[in-house]
Amino acid sequence: MKFIQNKKKPKYLQFNFFPKNRKGDLSVLLLVVLVLLVASVTLFSLVISSGKVKAKISNAQFINNFYSKQDLIEFYLNQAEEKAIVETYNEFVENSDYINNPITSGKEIEFKNINNRLDENFRNRFIENFENEFGNYNFEEDYLNNLKQIILNENFEVVVNKDILIITIDNLEMNSFVENINLTYIPEISLKFNLKKIGLNSFYEIYDVKEKCKNVKDMEDCYGDLINFNVSVIEKEKTNGEKYFLVTLVSKKRFLIDGKFDNLQFSFVPM
Repeated sequence: MKFIQNKKKPKYLQFNFFPKNRKGDLSVLLLVVLVLLVASVTLFSLVISSGKVKAKISNAQFINNFYSKQDLIEFYLNQAEEKAIVETYNEFVENSDYINNPITSGKEIEFKNINNRLDENFRNRFIENFENEFGNYNFEEDYLNNLKQIILNENFEVVVNKDILIITIDNLEMNSFVENINLTYIPEISLKFNLKKIGLNSFYEIYDVKEKCKNVKDMEDCYGDLINFNVSVIEKEKTNGEKYFLVTLVSKKRFLIDGKFDNLQFSFVPM
């Protein structure tokens, strides 16, 4: 959080606390001290620590207003971000983009290796979906429209690391004129999403469980480590008589997908 204060510095005032005429009334000195104390209470003080700014002012109403605006900003960002994550995840499932060189055996996908560019590809697809989601919002407030332009211009940072996605925005300015001071408030916005907490398991976790369970006798029970999915395992047979297993994952949580709430579902043949 940063505050920028635009105000001309006052000229220095010099006071002679000990005038040559020592017979003067001490009330003059007391008056000066009182004036300085009152002035110091009304001054806006900035204390910078570790890149953050803490603000104190006699009337805190304006800072609460800034915080309220930031809460609303993060609300809209959270809504759009979660929708974009789920949409991106579903697209990767439908297109088997989480698999490295997916091979189709009939109508079924063989899952051998995970995509070695999964995080990069997921990030790029997420940004597209996130921009589309946020672009659908209509705002009246200037600061929210400024935020919308930042999103549409892709002027923000996204980091994807397996099951963690972090979005950072540090260039949104909000202005206010308080106590003859023109203030610009720049919130530090960093939102962290964990796939597991929103009802999904990362593709890396699914791959690790697949590797651990592919030679286990009770395969379906082994897949229980994927706590956000109901798992079924069916033994099937190819036309040549070769047996194999088909694993189906169905999310326990229902997500808004293509305009309706539904469970996310996909299948693969562990290899």
